[in-house]
Amino acid sequence: LDYKRGAIDTTAIRTTLTPGLRLYANYRLGNATNFSLSTSYSTAQPDMLSQMAYVDNTNPLHIEEGNPNLKPTRHWRSSLSFDRTIARLQMMMRGSLSCNRSFNATSHTSLYDPTTGIYHSKQVNTRGAISLEANYTIQWFIIPKLKVQDETRVALSKNYSILNADI
Repeated sequence: LDYKRGAIDTTAIRTTLTPGLRLYANYRLGNATNFSLSTSYSTAQPDMLSQMAYVDNTNPLHIEEGNPNLKPTRHWRSSLSFDRTIARLQMMMRGSLSCNRSFNATSHTSLYDPTTGIYHSKQVNTRGAISLEANYTIQWFIIPKLKVQDETRVALSKNYSILNADI
């Protein structure tokens, strides 16, 4: 099937059900300490043109191909946080740990043929990504008009992409 971009030849309609979930729990330990836990899940559909079985060869040096096998990207996030207020020192502390994970992320692949000078590309699903993050914040009111704040953040992430592939 040769597809000419820009030509109006049909109308495509897609109806999708996209599940999403978010849960949040908070536990108060006394007047000055809180623990909270949250988790969420969502999905994102690839755009319709990427999922169609087409070949766009309007530019003969860059051929774009659709991929009807693209799957939705799924995202999951969870976090745990801790808040503590020490009134006699006029100090507030907050710490949190979070984890983000995506599955079936899409990546745009390109294959270059040096003998013809043609780029051939399409979108494919990859393993996704994962990231872990830890945050710590402390606020201290030394005197009523002077506040000192320290924020520390450490993050670790791993992402997947395809740089060159057989199409």
